[in-house]
Amino acid sequence: MVTQFFRFFIFFVLVFTSQQVFAQGWRFPNCGDLTVTKIEASPDNADQLLITVYSECDTCTMHVYTGLRVFQNQDTLAVEIGMYSKPSPDNKSDYQYNLQKNKEFEFSDITRIQMDQICDSISIAQGVLSNVELDGSKIEIFPNPTGDWLNLKFAEGIKIENLKIINSQGQLMLEQKSEVSKLNIGTLATGVYFLELKTNKGTFTKKIMKD
Repeated sequence: MVTQFFRFFIFFVLVFTSQQVFAQGWRFPNCGDLTVTKIEASPDNADQLLITVYSECDTCTMHVYTGLRVFQNQDTLAVEIGMYSKPSPDNKSDYQYNLQKNKEFEFSDITRIQMDQICDSISIAQGVLSNVELDGSKIEIFPNPTGDWLNLKFAEGIKIENLKIINSQGQLMLEQKSEVSKLNIGTLATGVYFLELKTNKGTFTKKIMKD
């Protein structure tokens, strides 16, 4: 009799608690809450990626058994370091995940970012993929340092959409919106500059020295 009463009491508590929880709108974040807002190369390791995910939810609790993977079709391209030990983002905030690349690859429209146990394919904010840092091995800039001319050599399939040269104070010194293989920088003063290339495969920034 005591055992039956105890079971009934536990059942009642569980039902009451769950009703209170759902009445307050408590839940784990879901796929519709999450958006990838930034993808960048790790400054410390060329074989790693930093992916920032933002949660729109304002009533969710943190889910601690999540991890990111990057896919193209069924091919796993990158996996989060310390899989299943990172939290989902807090309400109305973002979280940066560190992933180890399995191979070199380029982000495209078929790239899928999965958060295990929450979302098979997180939406990627507009403009994020076009700002992914391009693998530096795809572009050659030479000579560097240089006096007047820079030569630009690209891997097959890479096309320039916009080119900028910015000085060390962040000021735009030169801009060109067409294909180019040689660039005349003879009018620039001696010093350090940053060449920023926006291409169909992502962006690329290179420090250059003007003699």
